[in-house]
Amino acid sequence: TEPEAQGERRNRKPAVAAVTVTVLALGAIGLFRDEPYVRHVPTPAAHEAYTKGRYFLDQRSIQGWRNALENFERAIALDPNDPASHAGLADTYSAMSDFGVASPAEMRPRAMSAARRALELDSRSAEGHEALGRAQFLFDWDFAAAERSLTRALEIDPEYMPAHQAMAWLTSALGRHDEAIVAARTALQLDPVNTARYTELAGGFALAGRYAEGLRELDRALQLSPRSFESHLMKGWLYELSGKPDSAFATYRAGLRIVDVPDAMLRALDSAYHAQ
Repeated sequence: TEPEAQGERRNRKPAVAAVTVTVLALGAIGLFRDEPYVRHVPTPAAHEAYTKGRYFLDQRSIQGWRNALENFERAIALDPNDPASHAGLADTYSAMSDFGVASPAEMRPRAMSAARRALELDSRSAEGHEALGRAQFLFDWDFAAAERSLTRALEIDPEYMPAHQAMAWLTSALGRHDEAIVAARTALQLDPVNTARYTELAGGFALAGRYAEGLRELDRALQLSPRSFESHLMKGWLYELSGKPDSAFATYRAGLRIVDVPDAMLRALDSAYHAQ
């Protein structure tokens, strides 16, 4: 009956009030609060292997990538819960595909798996978000998803250089050249002794049609590392874009000599070029 129903409701009120008070009390002492974020600290040996992996990754050579894979895999074996090492592995797979030394079909699932493993270990890993964003861009051409991932990486760690580097590539591909140059310049400021950062900034200037500025960055790169094949290659391309074919040819030829192309091949190239 109605009086009985009203009585049951009145009887429930104290119980509800008791539960509410309990919940508030538990919240007050922190039991229902988010746990404070604690970033994973790798073992010293794993961190050393990770650092070596990053060094070899930036060498951008077949042997460099092999060494990078070896060191990232060693870091993971030493500390399987370190998200940065999984992200480094993902970045290496992405680089090997991007530079054409391994097939995208082979590298994509490896890169995606390693990046997602990093984020499974730590959803706030800047390295994991960067590695995922790089893979989304290079393999899937999913620019929107890649930009979200890279933006998240930079929100977490504004000084994480690879995220600025990847953002420079992405925004260049989208024709947002001013943003790309800012991102590439930031990456260079964070890693000022690496010729790759100068070459990437020069590439940003090239795509923006700012050839003289790009050539200046490459002069700086070659002062730092006179035997950088990548810097010679980029400089030759910039000379081509600038309408200076003779300078382009001489620069390409100097780059080929660095990688020990036989003299007979260089003479053949000379003959073919001058026969035009």
